Amino acid sequence: MADVNGDGRDEFVLGELVLDGNGQTVFENDFGRHADMVTVADVIAGGRPEILVSVCSTGPAYCLSAQGDVLWQKSKEEVSHGQAIWAGDFIVDEPGNEVVILCSGHVGDFITCRGSDGATLARFQHRSTYRAYPDMPARVRWLADGSDLLWIPVDRALVDGRGKVAQTLGPYDREVDDRLRGGSAKSQLPVQAFAADLCGDEREELVLYQPYAGEAIYIFTQDAGAREKPYQHSPELYNMRTYF
Repeated sequence: MADVNGDGRDEFVLGELVLDGNGQTVFENDFGRHADMVTVADVIAGGRPEILVSVCSTGPAYCLSAQGDVLWQKSKEEVSHGQAIWAGDFIVDEPGNEVVILCSGHVGDFITCRGSDGATLARFQHRSTYRAYPDMPARVRWLADGSDLLWIPVDRALVDGRGKVAQTLGPYDREVDDRLRGGSAKSQLPVQAFAADLCGDEREELVLYQPYAGEAIYIFTQDAGAREKPYQHSPELYNMRTYF
């Protein structure tokens, strides 16, 4: 749910269909296949959020206005299976927000686009460490500069919009793999991850759990240095996304 038209009320964003609070259709597009993931974010200057849609199996990916108009799209050659799509400040030396797309289905092929016009900025892969189902990465505001990183569960690493690894689990990597039952099937992966500011320092912590066979929940935070980082209760997570 998100307020896509600025009327102060949330709309239901259901792939290619958007409904208002009364259940009336705002718009409906026909992309041929269902959307695997939708993200609502302000990626084009103007103050209103856009609707980012990644289409299953056949691709491609779209950036839509609040009225359902296509503002930009990637080709089916670029996004052959839009498994997932995220928006954030993934490349700090680029203006505005970027859009990262998991672009070829259930393998770790990513494309990073400029949010304003969809131009390709980078391509990268993350499937070399653990050749397994990559779902589901998560956007995390990990750094103090306000930029975003993408958590790649099959590599257990946070990367930027060019695929450069910014943070790993270090000595905890094997423990997480053991306790969260990492494996080759998607139901065995520590795929469930979400970000939340639990310490109140405007950065987000990474929360990992496994809903099927996991034996623990892990919360990772940044190095506090000499400062204590006490827990601070955050407001309820709004539109928190998990895959299963």
